[in-house]
Amino acid sequence: MGAFAQQREVALPPSVHSNTTSVEIRRATLADTATVLDIDAFFRPGWWIKIASDSYLQADGKKYAVRRGEGIDLDSLFWMPASGEASFKLVFEPLPQNTQTFDFIESDCDNCFKIWGVDLVNKRIPLPQIPQEYRQLSKQDTGIPVAWQKGKAVVSGRLLGYGPQIKEEFHFLYINPVSGQEKKTSVQVKADGTFRGEVELLSPARITLALGAARLTDAP
Repeated sequence: MGAFAQQREVALPPSVHSNTTSVEIRRATLADTATVLDIDAFFRPGWWIKIASDSYLQADGKKYAVRRGEGIDLDSLFWMPASGEASFKLVFEPLPQNTQTFDFIESDCDNCFKIWGVDLVNKRIPLPQIPQEYRQLSKQDTGIPVAWQKGKAVVSGRLLGYGPQIKEEFHFLYINPVSGQEKKTSVQVKADGTFRGEVELLSPARITLALGAARLTDAP
């Protein structure tokens, strides 16, 4: 009678939210002895990134600590090559083979990399049906007069897949057309993912919703 170790590989798993565009999970390998993430990193050439030694995966309320890096030393500066792209592996305590989703938390600091809702089952994150009254195609001509007038824009919406594990601050980004400076306005998100915020404007403009360094969407 022979015994075979179980191993499950998922390539390019989608995720619900991320606070960064600098690291992506190319492959997740779940084995009996460890869970390995193949990471692709994208950052400015000659600059550095760092992976903390207290990084962990979280699934079903339990944490699975990182054990080591392969191709990267934990807690050390990892200098990006001239291409601005690099790859390495992170080895964690083993997730259960039946894990459906997990979060990647590179420590709990505010500017640490975080990827929430990594899906090991679906190739694309399933979305709920959007009610017809909320469906609208973008129009090239909005009919809004282009005029210099100081006022407030009210932006509201709902973040699908939002949960209490996402503790980072969301904010609106607005570029002043006169000074060219970017202004950041905090957005309070409720437990159900709904939000509503106001931004002071000088003219019709595009507003970006961001989470950490990741820009999620633009609102005209």
